Amino acid sequence: KANINGGKNIFKDYFEIEYLTLEQKNAFISDQSELLINGPGGSGKTIILLAKMIQLLKTNEDKRAVLLSFGNNHAYVPTCYQKTFQKADISCEVQPTVWDNMDETYSMILKKSFQRN
Repeated sequence: KANINGGKNIFKDYFEIEYLTLEQKNAFISDQSELLINGPGGSGKTIILLAKMIQLLKTNEDKRAVLLSFGNNHAYVPTCYQKTFQKADISCEVQPTVWDNMDETYSMILKKSFQRN
């Protein structure tokens, strides 16, 4: 189910989405520790990922998460993620990832992550 503490429906209350495709629903309700979500642009991959992170962070007091994003739209994507997490009352910090220096990036991941308020 997409409901979390307080009876909020993640998709309806945070994304204003009423219905999911069968594939989206199956990806969201999966309890596998690793899941490959593949699809064309606009198919809802990011929304499923963000919704799953919200669910995990809101229903597990001590959970933390790290979200890495690859792509060319570095200015828009972090802002979009931040707004989504703020709407769900989850604190987050966006750090630019320097792929040329993976040691620095790995250290940053170990020290900082999204966490529940």
